[in-house]
Parts: sequence; C-alpha cells; structure tokens
Amino acid sequence: MPAHKVHRRIAKALTGDSHDEVHKAIDAPYGLLGRRHRWLFHGLLAPIIGALSAQSKGKDPASGAAAGVSHIAADWSQTGLRKGLKLLGIGRKRRRRKKGWLGLLGL
Repeated sequence: MPAHKVHRRIAKALTGDSHDEVHKAIDAPYGLLGRRHRWLFHGLLAPIIGALSAQSKGKDPASGAAAGVSHIAADWSQTGLRKGLKLLGIGRKRRRRKKGWLGLLGL
C-alpha cells in the first residue's frame, strides 16, 4: 500500500487539497483489523467516509469523496500490480535449491 504521503499528493493533484483527514479515517481500523480493514473500508464506504470526514472539517464533501476514491484506487492498483506480476512470474522469486543426487541431475 502506498504511504499516506503518496495518498495526499494524489488527492492534492486531483482535488486541490491533500485531505489528510480522509486518509486517516479510511485507514483508522488498520490497528485493530490489520490488512483485513481493506475489505470493510476500501470499497463503497470509502467515498462516504471521505465525504463525511471532509464535511466535518468544513471542506467540500464531493472533494472528500474524490479523495476517498483516489485512496482506494491507489491501494488496490498497487496490490493488483504486485499480484499480477507474481502471476506472470516477474519480480522477486526465490528459487529453492534441489538437494541430493536428483538435484545434481537437474531433476
């Protein structure tokens, strides 16, 4: 997952505001749920959380919702990229060395 610094830069480029409160609200349950927080908070709830947290700070709710969508898009795109590269056999791959006489024969 990208760091909050990356999320803030993306949101600032899209909306003109970094919306730090949105990113903190979306990732708040991470301490309790770990990576599983993404299944609850990185779906359809993210724009709602973004709009509500932006509105609570006196900012435009639509802009907060856009920041929420950009947050989940960045997270899922990075995870999807990593999984896709793994499926293609690209990236860091550890090779196990064969032991014994079968390894010497290349079997």
